[in-house]
Amino acid sequence: MTVTGSSWLDFVIGFVVSLIASVMNAAGLNLLKLDHVRNSARTQERQRHECGRPLWHVGLYLYVGSQLAGSTIALSK
Repeated sequence: MTVTGSSWLDFVIGFVVSLIASVMNAAGLNLLKLDHVRNSARTQERQRHECGRPLWHVGLYLYVGSQLAGSTIALSK
């Protein structure tokens, strides 16, 4: 099997994008978990809903972004 320059470049781009998406995925899930742990450590009266917690939003957007990038870019290369 011969590998042309274009297919090699596609492989490298796909690999890098999937690697970045994996890191984003792990970071997003860890931030979500950290936010839930911090919120559950508060008293019942001081706990906030997910929409009112900025760290939860960052984790969610990292996770969703990783899924979009990993699925659309990496798999198409």
